[in-house]
Amino acid sequence: DGKELKDATRLVQKYNRIIAYLDGDEELMVKMLKRIEDYKMLEVKYYELKEFPEKKDFILKQIKILNTNKRFNFFERLIEGNENEEKHFLRRAEMNRNIEKDYEKYRILSKSSKDKIISSIVNNPQYIKAKKILGEGMVLMCEKWATQPSYSGYSQDRKDDMLQDSCLSMLKGVEGFDCDRGSSIFAYFTE
Repeated sequence: DGKELKDATRLVQKYNRIIAYLDGDEELMVKMLKRIEDYKMLEVKYYELKEFPEKKDFILKQIKILNTNKRFNFFERLIEGNENEEKHFLRRAEMNRNIEKDYEKYRILSKSSKDKIISSIVNNPQYIKAKKILGEGMVLMCEKWATQPSYSGYSQDRKDDMLQDSCLSMLKGVEGFDCDRGSSIFAYFTE
């Protein structure tokens, strides 16, 4: 169910981040550092907007220029006065500050300490179970989505390829899901 899948996602995200902090997943670490920098920039704009509300149109224009790939749609809605987006933004900004602190804490460890921690995480039964639940949920979502009439004309081989591509995309996007937000994990992955 959705709650079980969210809980598994939260646990997988936590351990994946620690592995990344310990130099075990460079791609994820690059994504997290990029997001941290994005949020620092957005926080500057947010506090500028709070201090100078008359600059709203100018700040919105700046964000729209930066938002070519739609990453900052939520911030545009925040500028337009969406209180829900503002609340979520402030929580995510705090979360990113905590991620940055954790990264600094783990970064200074010795190579042998990092390897030992990674090994203990990879062999952790809770992590293994959470990854299994998350993986099964992703496959079920993809299989369910593939039953739509728009996919009826595809061969089973093509559907299998699309299923694999979808699962890979979901795995790469799992870090972006906000487990503490009220949104559905199914809606997030379907999108």
